[in-house]
Amino acid sequence: MPSIFVFVLYAIYAGILLYVSWTDIRTRRIPNVVIGPAILLALLAMNWTIGITPALLGGIIAPLPLIVARLIAGAGKMGMGDIKMAIFVGLILGSDFALVGVVIGLILSLIVGMIGILRGKWTLQSKLPFGPFLAAGTLPLLLLLLV
Repeated sequence: MPSIFVFVLYAIYAGILLYVSWTDIRTRRIPNVVIGPAILLALLAMNWTIGITPALLGGIIAPLPLIVARLIAGAGKMGMGDIKMAIFVGLILGSDFALVGVVIGLILSLIVGMIGILRGKWTLQSKLPFGPFLAAGTLPLLLLLLV
């Protein structure tokens, strides 16, 4: 059973994910003033949560699909804020779940994007904020880590 400290920490992580998602929806930006300290918090707390090695590996693994997407699609389609958020996600989920969270987020964004295109609301050139999808892929896994 995780300590109260870990519960509070994960609640803070969830709050950060939700705030960053909301900001990304409204402004199409993931604020560095939030995600930078969030990454620092995850680095400082990794010894009490999932461990140093899994956290660092997760922080390296999680942004890789987004870096590849940015290289393929271009900087206009995938921002650095999304990559920084993926680093945060990797640090809090660790190497076991980091890629799963990112892939779930990618799949959700593809489904929502396709629905939007089919309904005529968007085109292939439309830009969707990715932060909410990444958070949606991460939050259930964060809860799973508490069990």
